[in-house]
Amino acid sequence: IGRSLDGEARDWPRRRTLCRVAAGDSLLEWRDRAASAPRGADFAIDLPGVDDGENAGRAARALLALSTVPGARLFIDPLTDFDRTNDAAHGLIDTRCNPRPAMTVVRLLGTILFSCGERWSLASDDPWTIASERRRLVLTDDVAGAEWYYGLTSGTAGRRGQELADELVLGEVPA
Repeated sequence: IGRSLDGEARDWPRRRTLCRVAAGDSLLEWRDRAASAPRGADFAIDLPGVDDGENAGRAARALLALSTVPGARLFIDPLTDFDRTNDAAHGLIDTRCNPRPAMTVVRLLGTILFSCGERWSLASDDPWTIASERRRLVLTDDVAGAEWYYGLTSGTAGRRGQELADELVLGEVPA
């Protein structure tokens, strides 16, 4: 059964709401709606095309948005590459089960965001910035005061973001 969050019945018998975020939808709008869902909400995003960089960026932004909604979960489609006539899409893994860049993003951000039990809040969406009591994470390769940078598609870390040779870099600033 599909409903918008605006029209969700309060007596809905399920405990959680699944929010499918289409390729053109605003992650911030869905994040705000999911945060106000009465019984908790999850995100389902599609990796819409064959551009690995675009897919990796979409996965990173979705994970950053998700981390600010307590108890939310993220589902990413497709898991494996999908090729049906004109609807080709790269998944988290290719047809030989090798990880694509979006998979590296998911693994790395999963560890960075959820391994210490921190509570995150959205500080900005340009560039994407989330903060906890201990640190601030910014999705860019040049952040004032950053002590560490993480190359999200290469799985590398270093003291300078530009040295990582990665198109998707996360800077970490201690609080």
